[in-house]
Amino acid sequence: MPESELQIRTGEASDLNALVEIYNHYVTETQIKFDVEPFAVGARTQWFTQFAETGPYRLLVADQDGTVQGYACST
Repeated sequence: MPESELQIRTGEASDLNALVEIYNHYVTETQIKFDVEPFAVGARTQWFTQFAETGPYRLLVADQDGTVQGYACST
């Protein structure tokens, strides 16, 4: 079966669990973040609300078969 194509799209509220999971991986497994404790999803909701489909603050996710593989944001 061929591998599906990676899609880049605007982040949605339904992506928040996956976004927090990805972020927390870098908090707990690497030294590239200054945070020292993983975040709960509720604690990242405020962060998520700053992004929109237009304007200076954007959130893009890389989606493959309905699974968020990564993300990038401007703040």
